[in-house]
Amino acid sequence: MRYVLASMSRRNPANSPTSRTITRRDNYFQRAEVLKRNREKRTHYQQFLVEGVAQISIAVKYGWTIDAFLFAQDRPLSTWVQQLVQSKTARELWELTPELMTDLSEKDETSELLAIVEARKLSPIYITPRENGLVIVFDRPSRDRKSTRLNSSHA
Repeated sequence: MRYVLASMSRRNPANSPTSRTITRRDNYFQRAEVLKRNREKRTHYQQFLVEGVAQISIAVKYGWTIDAFLFAQDRPLSTWVQQLVQSKTARELWELTPELMTDLSEKDETSELLAIVEARKLSPIYITPRENGLVIVFDRPSRDRKSTRLNSSHA
């Protein structure tokens, strides 16, 4: 399993995404599922699963590394998804069965696209001050409560 999962982070020499068809709960599906459900594994792999048009668009717009786009087989894709898939933004393209895609999606109506995104290690040197900008500082950072604090800060 380590070899298979480690290969996700390698770039295809031709700079084209590697395509995978996932028809069962194999190592790839399990990787996406564990990133969705397990905070400890997200921290360990330095990746997370993103769902939603706005969230994926923001990740792409701001240059986050997309390890994989996940979408369902035999379902028509919107223009937005087609453009993303053809843009070579992701290292890999995973075409899942509709059932597996439904299992990963947390929405009532299954998402058209999911993304596995590489986490960034941030440092204060990367923060560019902006007029009327907001910077949130955690004086006691901990892995388990960051998302709660960010949600509270957003409100």
